[in-house]
Amino acid sequence: MGVSVSAATAILLVAALISFGVVYSAQDSAQSSHIEAQSSMADRLNEILMTDLEINTAISVYDGAVFQYSNITMTNTGSTPIDLDNMRLMVNGYFRPYSYSFLGVDGYSLWLPGEVIVLTIGLEFDVDESYRIWAVTANGVTDLLVYGGS
Repeated sequence: MGVSVSAATAILLVAALISFGVVYSAQDSAQSSHIEAQSSMADRLNEILMTDLEINTAISVYDGAVFQYSNITMTNTGSTPIDLDNMRLMVNGYFRPYSYSFLGVDGYSLWLPGEVIVLTIGLEFDVDESYRIWAVTANGVTDLLVYGGS
């Protein structure tokens, strides 16, 4: 009976050590993933807090009495660049395609802090109607301009 008790105790001890090793490595991996996810979330929140934009004006351009296009002027008032290829423009709840140009500087698709851009769209703004113009950045920061209406 002494040998069998000693053998059983040794087997249980080895099983406990192996189980502890498996549980510890799983816990360590989960903890590392959790810390990395928190760091990534903090970086995204910091970027959101530092991103801001302002829609300044919206006008329709005419050649005589013929509508040509509409311009929406915007300023990057935050402290981070905004990727214009991933920004969306909504007018009255519908996404609208646009082209953009920079005022005073040559730009590419990064809209740097303090720069002013002009978005050109093919929708005519009638001053008798109300338009809700939303600009939405890739990280979810928005600005709204209500144009026209009585």
